[in-house]
Amino acid sequence: MSPTRWLRLGAVVLAAILLYVAFRGADWAELGAVIGRARGDVLAAAVAPALLSLSLRATRWRLLLRADRGVPWSSVFWATAFGYMGNAYLPARAGDLLRSLLLGQRLGLAKSYVLGTTAVDRAADAGVVVAIALVAVPLATAVPDWLAGAAASLAGAVAVALLTLHQAPRFERWTMAALARLPIGDRWIQWLGSALGHFIVGSRAIGSPGGAAAFVGLSLLGWMTDAALMVVLAMALGLDIGYGQAVVFIAALALASAVPATPGYIGIYQFVAVTVLTPFGLSQAEALAQILVFQALLYGLVTSLGLIGLWRLGWFSRVR
Repeated sequence: MSPTRWLRLGAVVLAAILLYVAFRGADWAELGAVIGRARGDVLAAAVAPALLSLSLRATRWRLLLRADRGVPWSSVFWATAFGYMGNAYLPARAGDLLRSLLLGQRLGLAKSYVLGTTAVDRAADAGVVVAIALVAVPLATAVPDWLAGAAASLAGAVAVALLTLHQAPRFERWTMAALARLPIGDRWIQWLGSALGHFIVGSRAIGSPGGAAAFVGLSLLGWMTDAALMVVLAMALGLDIGYGQAVVFIAALALASAVPATPGYIGIYQFVAVTVLTPFGLSQAEALAQILVFQALLYGLVTSLGLIGLWRLGWFSRVR
């Protein structure tokens, strides 16, 4: 069996196990009643913070891409939307790869360069998530042990990664010289050197104090907007979720998605919802209703915008 098929099989098995754990013993009648009482006008209002969150993430990615050359914001936005659509339907964050390839083809950018900025974007954003978790989790009244442990265990690794990103441009010459001495053949050295060089170009955007502050600010605004979205959805369902609790919940979802991701984080998100929201006083059915409505909104939004993005970026005209 090929590695790709093993990956797909692993994603299916992981989703099935987590779904079983999350839904085991659930009150299906209560779950249906909670979803059934959702207010349509409030759900419609939830589209605004969802769109704002996506726009902030596109702006953050553009900050990295502009380290080498100017790029149109609209192209980055539509590529970002397509990437989120890919993540919704494909395992292991494959949408991040697809958005990089699509934007590179559209703008004539080197694939390794765009992929390098995507890697920097994800790595640096992970640091912001861990920082949010480290602050929010101790302030929460009740959180599962796995959440506190995950935030603490990831803190060291993320700190090293962020320091590496910040300092990478300063050690470019030394790194390239060391790479040239590796006994792996000229072709591999050339490819790795190109990829590393583009990664360093992307990291330059957050190497300066101003660039780092802009990136962190956009990331914080993005995650805080996601928390506001959770509060709005809770209002639509008649659930009592405060903003502080929503911040903890969003941080938990982000940390849990660091594991090999299932398509759309199916199973992962349901497990997190039950383990994080029930200590806040919600029932199992209410926690599941909250995350199911959240995922349904995101699926509808990123699918619509992702398909529009394919059209706006000229993908359909290239495959005719």
